[in-house]
Amino acid sequence: MAASMESDAVFSCPCDDIMQFEDALKKSRVKDDKIINELNEILPTQSFEQKYNPTQQCKSLYEQMTVLYNGRENAIKKCVKETATEVDKWRARRLQDRDDQEAINMLRKSQTNFRLIERELGIEQIIKDRSFKTFYERCRNYYTPPNRPIV
Repeated sequence: MAASMESDAVFSCPCDDIMQFEDALKKSRVKDDKIINELNEILPTQSFEQKYNPTQQCKSLYEQMTVLYNGRENAIKKCVKETATEVDKWRARRLQDRDDQEAINMLRKSQTNFRLIERELGIEQIIKDRSFKTFYERCRNYYTPPNRPIV
C-alpha cells in the first residue's frame, strides 16, 4: 500500500462535474480508511523489531501522507477558485439581464457546486487530523514529524 500512496500523490480531479469530483476524492480517501492496516503492516511486533527499521518506516509513511494530503488540498482549493470564478461570471450576466432564465439557472447550479466543493475542505481537514492522530498514536515511539503539531 505504501507504493500506491506515493503513486497517487499528484491528485487531480475534474472541477466542472461535481459527481466526478466527489468520486475522485472518494477513491483517493480509501487510503485514509486503511491507515491502521498500513501501520500494522509497517510496524513490527517487539520480537521482530530488530529486523526492521520502524523509524524509517514511520518517516516514509509520514512523508507519503503529507504529499497526498497537500495534493488533495491543493486540488480542492483549485476547484474552489474555478467554481468561484464561474459563480462570478453567472452573477455578472444575471445583473445585466434580470430576466435571463439561463443565467438564473446556471448561477444556482454554480453556487451549489461551489458550496459542495468548499465543504470538501472541511472534510479534508477532519480526515487529515484523524489520520495524523492515528499515525502519532502508533509511531510516536519511533518518529516525531518536524513542523507538525499532532493531537
